[in-house]
Amino acid sequence: FLKAANAFVRVYRDGEAFEFDAAVAAFDCYMEGGEIERALEIMSDAVERASKEEMEGQEVNTDSKLATSNWLRFVRILSKAYMDRGRFNETSLLLGRAKLQVESASLRLPDDVDLRLALARRCAGSDEHTP
Repeated sequence: FLKAANAFVRVYRDGEAFEFDAAVAAFDCYMEGGEIERALEIMSDAVERASKEEMEGQEVNTDSKLATSNWLRFVRILSKAYMDRGRFNETSLLLGRAKLQVESASLRLPDDVDLRLALARRCAGSDEHTP
């Protein structure tokens, strides 16, 4: 799994045609290989990269484009991985930033992501978020 993960990371880092799919594949391989922190690091980087390319690049300007964006796909994957490991503060911070970013584009988070944010905040012991 780890050799495959490293190969996918090279594709992702080189920015080849399927770079975002390679990030997901690397994440899955690292998770299967027990390299949880490395998997989370790759997915966190993918969230940031997709944010720059899609959100800040104005590619995502409607709720329907948001729903199919790589950025939202990665936010979902990373937030679920955090939640599954009881890392509610990280989940809350990730989804809180995502909500601010989406709202600043006059869009709204899909209900499932918004509910995960509320749950993460409750589990983290805070109903408020300060970015």
